[in-house]
Amino acid sequence: MLNNVARGPVPRMHPMQQMRKITMNASDYPREVVVSRGKEIYQQLRDEVEPHHKGKILAIDVKTGDYEIDDKVAVAMNRMLEKNPEAMMYCLRIGFPAVYRMGFRLSVPKQ
Repeated sequence: MLNNVARGPVPRMHPMQQMRKITMNASDYPREVVVSRGKEIYQQLRDEVEPHHKGKILAIDVKTGDYEIDDKVAVAMNRMLEKNPEAMMYCLRIGFPAVYRMGFRLSVPKQ
């Protein structure tokens, strides 16, 4: 018999924890092919998506060319996997060279 006791609100997960929950199938595609194909598809989509979605995440299925756009990587990837559980994805931040920025910027106040 199942226990139907309410457990309270679901705790929020850090985006990287959400990413770890997403599992993808092993690929016959080498990483270089996925990256190359992803960049090629993005170049074809760039004029269409960049003016309206700059800064958002683009998840591209490199096998089909299908894509999803969202503010969060995990959401875009999950939507793509709902459409096609066998999707081989390449993700990028529209209009930027990387999805996440690493490091810091040192600024000195002007006097």
